[in-house]
Amino acid sequence: MLKKIMRLALTPLLVLGLTFSGFGMAFASLEVELSDLQIREKLDEINTRYEVGEELSEEDASFVKEHLGSPSENAQLMQEGGHETFSGSLGSVEGFGFIKYTKESLRTSFEGYINVQTKDLGKRSSLGAEARITAYGIIGSGGFGKIFDQTYSNHENNSNYVARNFAGSFEGIGSILDFNYRGFVDGNSFNLYVN
Repeated sequence: MLKKIMRLALTPLLVLGLTFSGFGMAFASLEVELSDLQIREKLDEINTRYEVGEELSEEDASFVKEHLGSPSENAQLMQEGGHETFSGSLGSVEGFGFIKYTKESLRTSFEGYINVQTKDLGKRSSLGAEARITAYGIIGSGGFGKIFDQTYSNHENNSNYVARNFAGSFEGIGSILDFNYRGFVDGNSFNLYVN
């Protein structure tokens, strides 16, 4: 009888302790900073899950805004531009390139170049270069979603060099651009990061 009373008295305390312990784990997980690679992987996952014109979930929209910057809902004429270079490597293969973009009113235009080559000039079974340009912005009646998504790639066999020029434009309000550059060599891939 005494054991039954003790068990009944201690069970709520144990449940309460586990509940607070669970809250502590949830708060601790929010404080963990993601690496550049983890952010890139999450953005790739979001890009893959949505079609152009589709509104993002609140959680995915928050992630994009936090890691790419908040969009402006101002649709008035604005003139902005940007230029960035990027590079990366995997073993004896390196990649590099640039992108330039301009925003005028609702139209964003961009052009760029990506190159992947061997450092030793030796040929590889396969080489590839890929630039994926994704834009998010205001869609519908104030939602936030993907407004543009295009991949520009070039892959070659038995080569020591591969390159690709790319250009495009799109219209959207409050656009946030996501540039993803990748090199490929013999079935492996590597990211090229902004310098």
